[in-house]
Amino acid sequence: DLIEDGAEGLVVEPEAEALASGIERVLRDPELRGKLAGQARRRAEEFSADRMAQRLVRVYEKLLG
Repeated sequence: DLIEDGAEGLVVEPEAEALASGIERVLRDPELRGKLAGQARRRAEEFSADRMAQRLVRVYEKLLG
């Protein structure tokens, strides 16, 4: 999974009430908001263009190597 519930974000059911509840929870809890933001930022770095290019090069090296 791309998002771990409670780590990089909140995973909610795809319905308006659950989404609103998740948004409200993040808005009301500055500590949770900061935790989620920091971990999401770190997780996003795993998918930077540089890292993805490095992974692709390793795949090609394995295939050709």
